[in-house]
Amino acid sequence: MTDRMEANDANRPYHSKRPHRKSRAGCISCKTRKVKCDEVRPSCRHCTLRKEQCVYPKAQTPFSRASSTLVRREMSRHGGLALPGFEITPGSTPSPGPEVVGPYGTSPNFIYDPMWIPADRNLTDLRLVHHFTTKTYASLSSWTGAEPRITHLLSVKLLELALETPFLLDGILGLTAMHMNFLGNVDVSPAIASMYRARAMAGYRAAIEAADPQTFPALLASSIIVCGLASAEFRGPDAKPLFVLDWLAFWRGIALMIQLTRVQTVITSGLAVLFYRPQIDLSKTPTHLPSNLLFMVSSIRPNDPDYPHVNVYYTFLKYLGALYRALDIEGFGPKLTLRIITFLSFSTEAFIELARERRPRAAIIVAHYLVFLKIVRETLWWVSDVSDREIHNIAGLVGLGPLSEFMRVPKAAIGVSDKVELGRLLLETPTWEPPIPKEDETQWPFGGFVDQEGLPAKEWEVEVGKLNQGYIFKNKNGEIAE
Repeated sequence: MTDRMEANDANRPYHSKRPHRKSRAGCISCKTRKVKCDEVRPSCRHCTLRKEQCVYPKAQTPFSRASSTLVRREMSRHGGLALPGFEITPGSTPSPGPEVVGPYGTSPNFIYDPMWIPADRNLTDLRLVHHFTTKTYASLSSWTGAEPRITHLLSVKLLELALETPFLLDGILGLTAMHMNFLGNVDVSPAIASMYRARAMAGYRAAIEAADPQTFPALLASSIIVCGLASAEFRGPDAKPLFVLDWLAFWRGIALMIQLTRVQTVITSGLAVLFYRPQIDLSKTPTHLPSNLLFMVSSIRPNDPDYPHVNVYYTFLKYLGALYRALDIEGFGPKLTLRIITFLSFSTEAFIELARERRPRAAIIVAHYLVFLKIVRETLWWVSDVSDREIHNIAGLVGLGPLSEFMRVPKAAIGVSDKVELGRLLLETPTWEPPIPKEDETQWPFGGFVDQEGLPAKEWEVEVGKLNQGYIFKNKNGEIAE
């Protein structure tokens, strides 16, 4: 019987399988229903027959199938790696990420898919992306958590932009790797953090030189991230003493990047809220400065090498005075936090040059700012261990000469972590108690586009609305910005 069946099979003609082409760029409706799409545009046959809207996925940067296969295999071997909305079942449609619901409704979803992983990325990159979207993103703004739109912008939209721009993605991965090292996570080595940091810096510089308008949004976002990346110079065996005096230039770079890309780019990129700064009335700030700092500048004599720079010192002190005024009048709160974080972005080129020259008076002014920086150490992990070390280094630069008396408050702040005690030291009032912030000082937003004088940018006004992360941006003529 068996021999007869085998003989029949041998005599049966062979028919090859009909060749067919797999649909990999079909419309979303066909993929959802798991039917083959003919990929006819603007509407495929199935959608036309069903009278449905035919929507094709947005074209992405070319990615490697081998890379996505490797990712799936590694994720399976390690028991899975849970990213928000990350569907890893082969052949399935990726599930949407979590929605962020704010005062103006539901924010758009961003879909993560293993097929979106660039060819040169690996499992470590996925771990870093996961950590960024769940933890590290929060260190880029003092409003994450309190304001859903900021959270969505940083944890979702920023990553979406990074997937299209390698140097921004390298910056995000580098900052995240630094964060994981800071937390003591051994899964990512310091060498990985150094590699991404170097790649991000090199790509950032190259993009600035190329000045391609298509990369301007990524350059804007990177101008903030590189400030965090540069903080690596403060720690580790190769830490650079007095690096804080060079760090000012990175913060100044944020304002310069806005000038390069123009304010319109900031607005249309959807990143505008990341560049908000509270206004400063420079006419009111000098009266809130410590008298000894004012005396340090006013007592400069004509034969002193710093005499030609008196106005430079005094101008920068007026900006510092805004922090003293806010601390005394407004107390602790998100508005003071934002003032402290954005303070160095007001650094003038002339003052930065004096700091780079290691002028003792410039260093002393920075040392007083470092005391304020201790107030936000819990908000910004990448500055949490900076102040005490750099105050000590600045004290060594100043030495024991006549200027050493102006280091009294910064030196007294070394080792102090309590905010109220820091406030009392800064205001030199042992009985000072922080005032309770007014309601309008704790409600977002309280900032906007301000120029380097601390005044609202003349050509733009910002109105609350439902466009672009909940904002409508209009120019001085009341027209919506394009």
